[in-house]
Amino acid sequence: MTRRSKFVIMLLIFIALAAFLVWRFLPAGGKGEERETSAPTAPAAQAGVVTLNRQMQESAGIKTGTPKPYVYRGQTHAFVTVLDTGDLVDLRKNYLTAKAGAEKAGAVLETTRAEYSRMKKLYDEKNVSPKAYQAAEAAFRADESEYELAKGNIQAIEMSANQQFGSVLAGGAWNETKPFFRLETRRDVLLQVTLPQDYVSNTPPAGLKIIAPSGKTITARFISLAPRTNPQIQGISFFYAASAKTGLVPGMSASAVFPTGRPASGLFIPASAVVWWQGRAWAYVEAGGQTAGQVTFTRREVSSEYPVDGGWFVSGGFSSTDKIVIKGAETLLSQEFLAKPAGGKGGDGD
Repeated sequence: MTRRSKFVIMLLIFIALAAFLVWRFLPAGGKGEERETSAPTAPAAQAGVVTLNRQMQESAGIKTGTPKPYVYRGQTHAFVTVLDTGDLVDLRKNYLTAKAGAEKAGAVLETTRAEYSRMKKLYDEKNVSPKAYQAAEAAFRADESEYELAKGNIQAIEMSANQQFGSVLAGGAWNETKPFFRLETRRDVLLQVTLPQDYVSNTPPAGLKIIAPSGKTITARFISLAPRTNPQIQGISFFYAASAKTGLVPGMSASAVFPTGRPASGLFIPASAVVWWQGRAWAYVEAGGQTAGQVTFTRREVSSEYPVDGGWFVSGGFSSTDKIVIKGAETLLSQEFLAKPAGGKGGDGD
């Protein structure tokens, strides 16, 4: 092979290698630079922030308000049984009968005691026979036993009533207080409210919300601690009374929302201020003052751990001076994500 042929072969190899390197590292079609500059990226929207002008805010009907202070107590569902007060009414009748019997026995005893005292004096003075004295003493001792037995009957009835219904209800039956009279005349029904076994409460509320089988909410009034529990629940029990007009009848079961634990202070976030995203609750808060006719809102997470009537209780994350959006929060959520570029990545794991 001549020197000229070797030179030609080396030149061809070099040209082929150069062509391969150009093909390998340039983008397909040789238009890499053009592809990069043909689709400029839109500026990314800041996650959780929405800015609207005054006109947009008014047309969307967005309104703000400050969260109200709220005192929260933990709640648990309690089991409610509507009791028949017939047993308590019967105990009152038995008590009155026993009391009347004791009063009668006491009156008889006073007569025979006086006669016994008179006969004893005569017997000591040798003015009456031993037989007459002994007869007077026997009559006195018999009436004394009858009186003690009558008093024992009263105590037995009181103990039975206390064991079944407690001293408050039993005392009301003996004295026929107004609460007992309403139970006796079926104007009120007696409720036994039993907490779950792992809950303890020494401060039951004066008013309790009872949820009837119909779903209706009924307010019940506290009476006393119950001396016995529901054998099926085995928790601490309380007695409450509710109006018979609510439709509750003896033998019926219901449930109650029972407050437990110590009160905690915080704020109330209304349900109208809350929007849900990615399974979490959020609220929008006005950030600072208005600038050039524009208002900025930021999205904050709302703890949904403590639901209450009409919203949620929160102990942190918000202050009483915050201006939260109480109307139009859904609009702000839509506006926030409309402002993001398609396929863009927002915050909060969106």
